[in-house]
Amino acid sequence: MTVPELIEQASKKNVNAQRKLFDYYYEECLTYCNVRLKNRHDAEDVVSECFAAFFVRLHVFKYQGEKSVINWLKGFIRLECHRYRRTYGHWMTAEENAVRELTFEDVVMANLSAKDLMDLIMRLREPGRSVFILSAIEGLSHAEISSLLKININTSRIYLKRSKAYLQSLIISNSPNHGN
Repeated sequence: MTVPELIEQASKKNVNAQRKLFDYYYEECLTYCNVRLKNRHDAEDVVSECFAAFFVRLHVFKYQGEKSVINWLKGFIRLECHRYRRTYGHWMTAEENAVRELTFEDVVMANLSAKDLMDLIMRLREPGRSVFILSAIEGLSHAEISSLLKININTSRIYLKRSKAYLQSLIISNSPNHGN
């Protein structure tokens, strides 16, 4: 059965079709969610909640290719992660505030892999991490972020600035030449 056929059947409450869609998209959604929550157990719970919401609202979904499905699922994940972090999250501490500007040399000297960089991003506190991911990785504007997270545009800018500064300090402290 193709994805459009599965979606059609799942929207009619066909449990087998829903299970196949769940199995097909679960790992990608879990990875996407885990980046935001930093905890696999919490990410698994959030992804399950997202799929439940996805299946409830599936009747209004318009299939426009496989990418439209994953993008719609990611929308559910972003909202549910934000709800989860708002309930259980943290605010950025004063020690995570501004440090010197990161230079290209700092990044090169730190010799970070993509995984190392993601690990450092995961060390950012909420809601700064969400704003950083939405802005720097997903390319959303501050207006879109403020609407999605229900915060002021200037608050979004402040969180991004603080998150970048803290991330810069982490990259610099992981540099082999740190302290030289």
